[in-house]
Amino acid sequence: MQKKNKEYQILFEEVKKITNTYDLMGLVRVGAPDDEYNFEISKIVPLIGESPNVDELAIGIVNIYNKMFDANFLPSDELILKMATDIFKLK
Repeated sequence: MQKKNKEYQILFEEVKKITNTYDLMGLVRVGAPDDEYNFEISKIVPLIGESPNVDELAIGIVNIYNKMFDANFLPSDELILKMATDIFKLK
């Protein structure tokens, strides 16, 4: 169990770097704390293993952000696809 927790934490931190770099909501750029997207990241990490391809992961990310931020992203948005591709590479 300890190994699994460590692997999860490593993956979480990698997704966090990517998420904060893309900063889809622009919150980190304007001074939000480094952990601003931690809740969303906790929802994205399980999707990595469940998603058979980048497109499915992009759909999952869009669903999370649209729900959490009342946003209006589409899975076809270039920024979403780039972020999903970078995250999917962690698989």
